[in-house]
Amino acid sequence: MPASSHAHILIVDDEPDIRGLLRDVLEDEGYRVSDAPDAEAARLLVAQQAPDAVLLDIWMPGEDGLSLLRGWAEAGRRRGGLAFPVVMMSGHGTVDTAVEATKLKFRHHTWGPADLFYGDLYASREVPCKSTSIPGNRDAYASCCAVELIKQGGFDFLLLSLPDNDHYSHRYGPEASVESIAKADGHFAELVEAGGGLDAFLAEHALILLADHAQTDVHRGLPLAELLATEWSVLQPSDDRPERAQ
Repeated sequence: MPASSHAHILIVDDEPDIRGLLRDVLEDEGYRVSDAPDAEAARLLVAQQAPDAVLLDIWMPGEDGLSLLRGWAEAGRRRGGLAFPVVMMSGHGTVDTAVEATKLKFRHHTWGPADLFYGDLYASREVPCKSTSIPGNRDAYASCCAVELIKQGGFDFLLLSLPDNDHYSHRYGPEASVESIAKADGHFAELVEAGGGLDAFLAEHALILLADHAQTDVHRGLPLAELLATEWSVLQPSDDRPERAQ
């Protein structure tokens, strides 16, 4: 189903961040996209115009994805087959779920890690934080990890990235980013509070604040790489001698 055909894909998921993320990816690839937050809304959209494919979440409040698929499968049998392919999605896959889907002539299933997100893939220690790479939720995960590190005294230099404002600014524009900046401030405050409050935190830690898409005027540029190079070996982008990094 090449994107050049302007195929129509329906996303059914109760999580608005997941729907938004999938929509962004698919629309960037040239697909036409509709989305529904629940089974009832999905039925109405399919009745209006059958999609070329459906991405369907299994676990949703009220009627779940398997029940919705079961209804589509029953209607398809009367017409000689399901009118469109369905890709089932779930972060909580079980054997029972796979068996139930197989009864509906689901072709195959595949298992993935419990959390297929960059935070856990590259973490050097376990933290009691719910990992996520979904835009809108990443700042909370980053600040949770930072709080755990400061409680344990687990760093000499902490690079704390709060990336949600970047996505928010691109998606909703500069004026709306005031909200995402406020959320980032709140998450940074959690780190400061874990460090004993602002005065105690600044007494123990030097703070370098970097901002992208902050939509504020830059009063004075800072040659950060040059300043850091007075104490450490700082590599340039795509440096062919990574062993020199400190």
